[in-house]
Amino acid sequence: MDAGVQGIAAHLDETWDSLLKAATEANDAALQWAPGPEFNSVAILLRHLAGEKLQLHLHQVRGHRRPVLHHRQRVRSLAPDLGDPRP
Repeated sequence: MDAGVQGIAAHLDETWDSLLKAATEANDAALQWAPGPEFNSVAILLRHLAGEKLQLHLHQVRGHRRPVLHHRQRVRSLAPDLGDPRP
């Protein structure tokens, strides 16, 4: 792997670990917070990021060297009506 790509990958791994730590320490109110009714909550955004990370790992496990476009439904992964208990 290219040294520049390795540096970026290491930074993304550190960022992901920090994000997971912060999410684990957050209470339900913090996770359900959104800046307004037309925006997604922190929980919805975390679910979207987790889905993207899963897709990347599956891609790597399958032995692909470079990311490819996948058919994941991004709109569905961000939909606030799927498990978001906000009124």
